[in-house]
Amino acid sequence: MKDVTQFKSTYAVRLYELLAQWQSTGTREITIVDLRELFCLQNKYPKMAELRRNVIDKALADINLFSNLQVEVSTRKRGKVIEAFQFTYQVKSSTVGHKSKKQVEKTYYGFTKTEIDKAAKPGESYFQVGQRLQAAALETKAE
Repeated sequence: MKDVTQFKSTYAVRLYELLAQWQSTGTREITIVDLRELFCLQNKYPKMAELRRNVIDKALADINLFSNLQVEVSTRKRGKVIEAFQFTYQVKSSTVGHKSKKQVEKTYYGFTKTEIDKAAKPGESYFQVGQRLQAAALETKAE
């Protein structure tokens, strides 16, 4: 449960559940049709590249960063058409690959939440402030 609470992607939670069910085998294949149904994506992301980028890759980034699993994905094709995603994964050792909240905190363009809070203007998101601070730092280096 601790792993799942840090996920940013809603699809990461569901994918983690699906993979954890088969954790002892270390592999899981999910057809595109089943994946769309399980994630309620009937008409969303019609192109495979969009599905991969916006759902699978984002979910795997969260799972690999925050959870106890290290996951890789490949595809199974029939001709040129992708029919399924094949996930291979293993449990990370307890000391390697598991990042604490403090280690993960520097995710906003290299600035901590505390630094962002100090520099934020009303209505700005963390990422907007991070972008602004990063641009200012680059300008300073250029001068």
